Amino acid sequence: MEILRKNIKNIIENIWERHFLNRGPLKLRERTKVLLIFPSGLGNTVLAVGAVKSLIQGFPKAVLSAVYFQKPTREMLDILGYFRDVRFYDVQGKFRDKVLFFFFLLKNRFGIAISFFNGADYKFNVLLYSACIPLRLGFDLRSPLKFKVSPLFLSHTVRYDDKISEFENNLSLVDKLGIPLVRSVNFYVPKSVITGSERITVRIGMHVGRNNPARPGLSLSSFVEIMEGLLKYPFSVYVFGGREETGYSGTIKNNFGDRVTDFIGKLDFKETIGRIAGMDLFVSNDTGLMHIAASQGIPLIAIFGPTDTIKSAPVAKSPGQVRIITRNLSCSPCYPDQPAKACAGRNDCVSKISSESVINEILNMVNRAESLNNQPKQ
Repeated sequence: MEILRKNIKNIIENIWERHFLNRGPLKLRERTKVLLIFPSGLGNTVLAVGAVKSLIQGFPKAVLSAVYFQKPTREMLDILGYFRDVRFYDVQGKFRDKVLFFFFLLKNRFGIAISFFNGADYKFNVLLYSACIPLRLGFDLRSPLKFKVSPLFLSHTVRYDDKISEFENNLSLVDKLGIPLVRSVNFYVPKSVITGSERITVRIGMHVGRNNPARPGLSLSSFVEIMEGLLKYPFSVYVFGGREETGYSGTIKNNFGDRVTDFIGKLDFKETIGRIAGMDLFVSNDTGLMHIAASQGIPLIAIFGPTDTIKSAPVAKSPGQVRIITRNLSCSPCYPDQPAKACAGRNDCVSKISSESVINEILNMVNRAESLNNQPKQ
């Protein structure tokens, strides 16, 4: 029975590929209307910036619109400013809202839709197909254990490679268009440099949160120990986070009073980026703000627990800008849908990262930056 099931599955997949996938040239007209789909969160949006910039340089007269699935993504798309229209698609929304969105697709007559969706859901592709968008480019997430649903209703696909970074996978999509690739996620936001006492030589920003409890990061208590160690030096520490992370503020206030500047929940997103851009160094768990710091060229120490250091790696602007701290355990990466369970819930991947090791990495990075700055100019 199992052999019969596999044979039927293979026949269906072969028929689908032969009649629907990768048929016809993937070429764009000069003024093509392009729809870009950003279903994931802030960090994944940053990792798609290189692909978007490649499109803009490759097709400078194309008109870009964006669709996003998670509400925090909107602010990031607005700051980038590449899009004529930005629309929200609520996966759990009412039928009426989905009908209105469908008419938005029909009205605009997009020439191509490019989906940065690294999930295996084909349902959104049905909308693109039904709206008569002729070119529909996205990932093929083939699995030997499951029916290949991710490429259904796409016209062209690129095999998703889980052995390379999200950034490189996104570039592989637009590479299909035969255009030069921009290997950068940098975008401009005016710096907001904080001035203070003359004794302060280094400004260190931190994101102590981790929005997804299923993927734990270094604990708040560990970050408190790191801050205590850093304040023995002529450093100033600034803590960043969104409104949903204001619960951390009480602990920071109780331990440090005014010695640490708490920006959690007090800045809008553009102000947050500007403040981070004014830091001398940034320390963070694997979060969206980690990718923001990398995009602004800030020296970065990124702390990875169960998440994949290859897939989610921040994109450095220059060599030596990013230092990743991870335990490199044999059970990593470990995600809720495919848990390794090797540590029986102890989260060894982050709990065994010592505060001292993070402080030492910060000091090493500060010393390297100062030695470079003090070298004689050629």
